[in-house]
Amino acid sequence: MMVVRPSLSGVLTEQVLGLISDSGLQPGDRLPTTRELAQRFSVTTPTLREALRRLEATGAIEMRHGSGLYVGADIERIVLPNPNMRSMPGGQLLDLLDARILIEPPLAGSPRGVREPRS
Repeated sequence: MMVVRPSLSGVLTEQVLGLISDSGLQPGDRLPTTRELAQRFSVTTPTLREALRRLEATGAIEMRHGSGLYVGADIERIVLPNPNMRSMPGGQLLDLLDARILIEPPLAGSPRGVREPRS
C-alpha cells in the first residue's frame, strides 16, 4: 500500500489559510511579509513562495510587487476542485446545487453553438 504524504507547499498553503482565518483577515487586508511568514512557519523563502503562488492562482491572496501580500477578493470563491477550501458548509453546498439546477438544464437542452436571436 502506497502512502502519499502531503507536499510541504500544500501544508504551507493550509497554514497560510489558517493564519488568514484565525486572524480574522478580510479581502484587502495585508498579510505579514514573506520573510516574516517564512520565519513563522520555519521554511525557506522559495518554499513559501511556491505556496503563495498556489494561493494566488486561486484568488486567495494577491501578491503586489513592491507593496506586499494581501488577502484576495476571491478567498471564499468556490472552485471545484479548490485545494484551499477546507470544507463547505451545508448551506453553501445547497446554494451551489440550486444554482446549478437553474443554469445547467437549459444549457444541456440547447444545441451547442446555436444562439437564439435576442428579442
